[in-house]
Amino acid sequence: MVTNFIPIIDKLVAALNQRQAAYCVIRDRFGFLSELNSLVSDQMRDKANHLINIYSDDLEPGFVDEIVQFSVFWTSYISADPSKTEDTKQIREFQMFKF
Repeated sequence: MVTNFIPIIDKLVAALNQRQAAYCVIRDRFGFLSELNSLVSDQMRDKANHLINIYSDDLEPGFVDEIVQFSVFWTSYISADPSKTEDTKQIREFQMFKF
């Protein structure tokens, strides 16, 4: 019984590490979208260009200007109504999804 336990735990740890690495890649690529109201324009442009380089077949160069414009719009949208500026990040992301 003990001889089976260790390989199972090893496989579980390996699978969790693989999943964590995949989530880190997603966070590195798309994480800036949850920080639109806190990034400055140059940072946002750099991150959008990075995304364009990865998905060059799917995103056009105009995406950079569109995401900067959207961030200005989104920031004014959430600051116009105090009820939209909840403290939790999860609520802000859900509001962005609904928007």
